Amino acid sequence: MVSGFVMFNGLVYSSFKPLVRAEAIVVVSDRVAYVGDEARALRIADALGLEEVDLKGRVVMPGFIDAHAHLDSIGINLATLDLRGGVNGIEELKSRLKDYVKNVKTNWVIGRGGWDQELFRERRWPSRFDIDEVISDRPVMLVRVCGHAAVLNTRLWS
Repeated sequence: MVSGFVMFNGLVYSSFKPLVRAEAIVVVSDRVAYVGDEARALRIADALGLEEVDLKGRVVMPGFIDAHAHLDSIGINLATLDLRGGVNGIEELKSRLKDYVKNVKTNWVIGRGGWDQELFRERRWPSRFDIDEVISDRPVMLVRVCGHAAVLNTRLWS
């Protein structure tokens, strides 16, 4: 008898780019042998004597291997103002912030990475007043390149 199992009666994602969904998955000897139609997967499982696992409508997706990538932070960063690549001064910081809010409608504005007051022409930290000039109607938090400090606008305090 071959070791393995079939998962069926659920939603199986085998890829997200491109998006590929299936009805079942067959695993033989710790290897994915088939992803696709439920009826065919059950025939394969029957022929090989595999265990049957009824997903009862649940979802199966590829495993995630995190080599210390902080997946939650990556997701959050994808929804924030990307300041990576360096910001050379407060005026550029304000310009990038202004461009961002023209295209993105969020309750909060969060920016991360790229600004370092030591590299600014002005040689000073941005202030809440600098940020207020651009956005005063919703909270703004711009996190410094190190991730250990941030500047907040006045709205965040009220």
